[in-house]
Amino acid sequence: MTMATPVLTIAPGLNDRLEGSDLGVQFTFGVTRAGDSTVPVSVGFRVTSTQASANDFLDKELQVALDYPVGTLTMAAGETSKTISVVVSSDRFFEPDERFDITLFNPVDAILGTQTTSSGIIRNDDPGDVLPVYRFAKLSNGAYFFTGSLGERNQIIASFPDFRAEGVGFFAYAEASAGAPVYRFANLNNGGYFFTGSLAERDATIANYPNMRYEGSTFSVASSTAPGAQPVYRLANLTNGGYLYTTAAAERDAALSLGFWRNEGISFYAPTPSVVTDPSDASLAWTELAPESAMTATPDSLWV
Repeated sequence: MTMATPVLTIAPGLNDRLEGSDLGVQFTFGVTRAGDSTVPVSVGFRVTSTQASANDFLDKELQVALDYPVGTLTMAAGETSKTISVVVSSDRFFEPDERFDITLFNPVDAILGTQTTSSGIIRNDDPGDVLPVYRFAKLSNGAYFFTGSLGERNQIIASFPDFRAEGVGFFAYAEASAGAPVYRFANLNNGGYFFTGSLAERDATIANYPNMRYEGSTFSVASSTAPGAQPVYRLANLTNGGYLYTTAAAERDAALSLGFWRNEGISFYAPTPSVVTDPSDASLAWTELAPESAMTATPDSLWV
């Protein structure tokens, strides 16, 4: 009796793993043999991807791969299943989820079945690098302005002497996709700025306050459950309609003691600055704000 030619297939579906932060993470893919199991067989396999780079993978000695993994799987006589291991390099950097494919090719003493490709998803589990969000006080009316753009910060310092640079107010993610957007509005009446992480509040402001010019999403912040997330408190100036945003509870309490700031609670959460993306400005991290902060300014109301 003639035995059927061995047929090799790889398990279908997505192999989904978190990337991790120590050494490497192992993805395993099952290969099965049907038909004749009395003879040894082998098959080649290769990893390809349009999203993950070769440096996302490790070789057998846990060294960074110079190319996508390629190898040979061998089944001895009597073996009907075996696994292929692909080791992904772990890191502590934010990046999008990345898909890769593993494909069987060049069988020896066997043929390929209909299922020759499987896939893996390398799930990002890093919170994302952060960048400084710079704070300015408008000296003429006590309004505040915040920007995560180094270019915008430099332009304001060079061209608008009415705005006093007060260092870094808090931090935001360098990659917009790493967190939730914060929306910015310019008050056309007083030159002040309003920020909100609430989509509903953004839409209500657009619909009901024509004097508030919507300027889009300006930086990205953390969720309330993110490790090390810091609450950013929002206070409204009852005399001029300006807003102050601060992570410092002491500054919040000092402002409230003046009598004309209204506490509006937590506006959003800032990520912890474990990695500052802008190294040229890393020295500004956690700069203490000027003691003559404009939160003490009490000009006439400008919401007219």
